[in-house]
Amino acid sequence: MIWLRMNPSSPLVQIRPRSHQRYLQLPIFGRCIEDFVRWSLGKGYKHQTLRLHLEALQRLVPRFLRRGIRSPRDLTDDDVQAVKRQFNACRPHLAEGACAFGRFLKERHGLRPGRPQKLCRSDRIIRRVVEHLRNNCGLAESTWERHHRHLRQFLRFIGFDRSKSAVQNLTLERVRRFLGLMARRHKPESLKQVIATIRMFLRWEFARGALSGPLHLQLDTIRVYRDQRVPHLIAWPEIQRLLRKLDQSTPQGLRDFTVLLVAATYGLRRSEVAGLRLDDIDWRQRQLRISQPKARRTLWLPLTNEVESALIRYLKRGRPATSLRHVFICQSAPVRPLGPHGVYRILGRASRATGVSLPTQRFHSLRYARALRLMRGGVSLKSFSDVLGHRDVNTSGHYLRLDVDDLRQVALPVPTAPADSRTHAKSVIGSLGRRAASNRRAPGTVTNVRRGWRSFLAKAIEGYLSLHRSLGRGYRTVEWVLRSLDFVLARLFPDGRIFTERMFVAWSREILRISHDKARPRLMCVRKFCLHLARTQPKTFVPDRHTFPRQSAPKAPCLLSSSDVARLVEATRIVRPKPKNPLRGETMRLAILLVYCCGLRLGELLRLQIEDIDSGRTLLRIKQTKFNKSRLVPLSPSLAGFLNRYLRHRRRKRIPLDPDSPLVWSSEAGNASSLSAQAFRATWRQVCRTAGVLDGYQSPPRVHDLRHSFAVEVLRRSYRAGKNPAATLPRLSRFMGHATPACTHYYLKFTEQLRAVASDRFRRHIADSLFVSADKSLVCKGGAR
Repeated sequence: MIWLRMNPSSPLVQIRPRSHQRYLQLPIFGRCIEDFVRWSLGKGYKHQTLRLHLEALQRLVPRFLRRGIRSPRDLTDDDVQAVKRQFNACRPHLAEGACAFGRFLKERHGLRPGRPQKLCRSDRIIRRVVEHLRNNCGLAESTWERHHRHLRQFLRFIGFDRSKSAVQNLTLERVRRFLGLMARRHKPESLKQVIATIRMFLRWEFARGALSGPLHLQLDTIRVYRDQRVPHLIAWPEIQRLLRKLDQSTPQGLRDFTVLLVAATYGLRRSEVAGLRLDDIDWRQRQLRISQPKARRTLWLPLTNEVESALIRYLKRGRPATSLRHVFICQSAPVRPLGPHGVYRILGRASRATGVSLPTQRFHSLRYARALRLMRGGVSLKSFSDVLGHRDVNTSGHYLRLDVDDLRQVALPVPTAPADSRTHAKSVIGSLGRRAASNRRAPGTVTNVRRGWRSFLAKAIEGYLSLHRSLGRGYRTVEWVLRSLDFVLARLFPDGRIFTERMFVAWSREILRISHDKARPRLMCVRKFCLHLARTQPKTFVPDRHTFPRQSAPKAPCLLSSSDVARLVEATRIVRPKPKNPLRGETMRLAILLVYCCGLRLGELLRLQIEDIDSGRTLLRIKQTKFNKSRLVPLSPSLAGFLNRYLRHRRRKRIPLDPDSPLVWSSEAGNASSLSAQAFRATWRQVCRTAGVLDGYQSPPRVHDLRHSFAVEVLRRSYRAGKNPAATLPRLSRFMGHATPACTHYYLKFTEQLRAVASDRFRRHIADSLFVSADKSLVCKGGAR
């Protein structure tokens, strides 16, 4: 032992050559100080850090001696945590030194646990719930840990530790108040997990008999849709420039380069990169095994030359010497595997180190970039799904909206009419259109609805709307319907207290004057509100939905050809300019072309703003449309040129071009007002009558028929160009904002033009197959002879 202390090759002598004897004679830590130094060096701590740790132990000796600690065996976890709490802010090197010595004792000699703390009521109930989830429900560790976190917040909100009857006195209104508070802090996806935790806890308490009623059945579910946000994409040249500029002279830079190269080459998730092990690399077969925790499957990918060279360089020069089998290791001590969160921060750190500005620093954007490269390389959807490790092909269809250049093939060009039809349209406009335009004035934008609620259900309606809006619903139409109910109740039943059947009948008399197709959705809105109200007021009347008028079959669309749309564009000349809006005709012309050439919905068109136009990539950003989805809509070259000319005219006429200014601008309600749907439909009907574009009942077609016509025209062009319709349909679905191609089939009507081009394609395919079969039979007969 004496020789060991005087051995010049001892790690302690190398770190503290002059004062090592003083550390060996420390009252508490002297006996195991050599083992601590060796353990620290094995964990990757640098000499400078070790010197700080040794100094911290020397300074902590008097403190521990005052507490009666004479040897490392007397130390407990409570002593280490007390030092950390006291010195973590003012002297962090003391806290870190104590924590490092505590970790050393846990691994080598065993650190005594602290005194068991007395659990509070919330801790005991959470422990029981977690045991139930783990043992009876079979949930994964990450799942019940998430429930543990959300449940602790809920119990703190209801005062579970302060009151023994907090659960027994729990009301639905108090639960909704907690969910409203959580809605301000969490995104809809995270809020959905919070609601699942609260529902699970209330179900568990009701099964135990602590709750008198099933509150878990009265909680509303948050509405979350796929494709709600447009992902930010990093172009592949930007990724290559980032990798070229990244410094590989340091171990950390070499590791970051290898991580980014592997993720960008194969499109891996951060959990898959963090879980990569040395045994997953088959150097002889040149394969890479990827374990996918999300899909619970294993994927084998070829090992490319670039990735192989980068891995060899990192394993030789950048990876710390350790017995861990993970490929990527943290460079900072203690030596441990690089976790998913550490992988996530690599892209942002590399961007700051190289000075390469990226549109996003999300690590998942590398997966999007890989998907875009595969799509542009002509890879089929099934192979594309296999490479990314998706179990469902529809999941891979989510990435189709990223390839803007590929989706641009779906966009229709601006239709042009023959010369004779344009001459006829001008004559019709000259004889009919001017009189129609001068005698009829299209209404302007909808005026602002009155504020406030006046009936006895005012507070209940406000709570109903705020609750469902916090759960991800817009409820603009529902608010409009409930305002009509509030108006009737305030006028006819000013002294009402409970919603009765008589009140519902009085309101429904006003509703039943309109068509059944419009009346039934409004009646259903009021019924859902009554169900919500009946949870707190059981005497509330709830109408039976079977007594509502039935909705008729959907009206067959009136499909418009390109020549019909061209005539409509010419007929927009009847829309006369106004002093405040000199581009009324041009605005209407642009609106018709956007709906037809891009297949937009009317609401999407009217909500477009100047900031939604990406002039560099010639596309539109459709944000928070139906089902809260967002998407990118590329424009055809002819439509992009038309839009640029319109914006130049608008700038010349000094019409507002602020980022929040509406594209379909109206002068009726101020500078920042979009044309209302009612005004657009009125002008649309006027233009249709002028152009002579009518349906079978001699009525103007609906605006939504342009969207139907867009879908059919895209498919017809695909047939005529000799393309495979099965390959066009997924792109058309993503272009129109549908989740799956099955939703697009509603718009595809088998017209006479489609029947002709489809029959011609089938005839050519059958003829080619027959010729090939005949050639093979002749070859076989010739060989037999």
